[in-house]
Amino acid sequence: MCFAVAQHAAFAESIDAKFSISDIRSELKEGVYHLNARLDLQLGDEMREALRNGVPLVFVLELEILEPRFKWLNREVAHVEQRYELRYHALSQQYLLTNLNTGIQSAFHNLTFALSKLSYIENLPLLDADVIEGRDDVLARLRIRLDVGKLPLPLKIRAYTSQNWYTTSTWVRWALQ
Repeated sequence: MCFAVAQHAAFAESIDAKFSISDIRSELKEGVYHLNARLDLQLGDEMREALRNGVPLVFVLELEILEPRFKWLNREVAHVEQRYELRYHALSQQYLLTNLNTGIQSAFHNLTFALSKLSYIENLPLLDADVIEGRDDVLARLRIRLDVGKLPLPLKIRAYTSQNWYTTSTWVRWALQ
C-alpha cells in the first residue's frame, strides 16, 4: 500500500511535455517577410532523461502560407520547415543547439538557457513578397513539434505510442501583413 502511494506521488510530480506558441508577428523588410515568435517549450521528464543520456531531440518549426478559397480548401502557397537539434555533450557538460538548416551551433551550460534560445524566433525569413503580391487575404500558420522519427528505434516505438513523447503545439494562425 505504501509503495502504491509513493508511486502515485512520484507520478503526480512528473512533468508532461507541452509546446505552445504566442506573440507572433510577421514583418516585411526589403521585400521579404520575416517571422518573430515566442515558443513555450516544456520538455517532459522522459525527454530530459533521454537528452541527458545522449539522445538528440529534433524540433521542427513548421510554417504554412495559405490562400483562402471560397467554399474550397485553402491553397498552400508555401511551406517552410526550420529544424533544430538539441543534444547534451557529456564530456563538456554542455547542451548544444544546432540550427539544422544553417548549421549554426550554440553551446549552453544548462538546459534552461538552451530552451530559452530556441524559444525566441527572431527575424526568420519566410517568404519573398513577390510570391503573394496583390493578395490581401493571405494567412499564415505556425506550429512546433518534436520529430519523433529522428529518435533511436527503441525510443521511436515508445514515442509513437506515448503522449509524453508525441508532442506538438496547435496551429496558430494570423494574417500575413
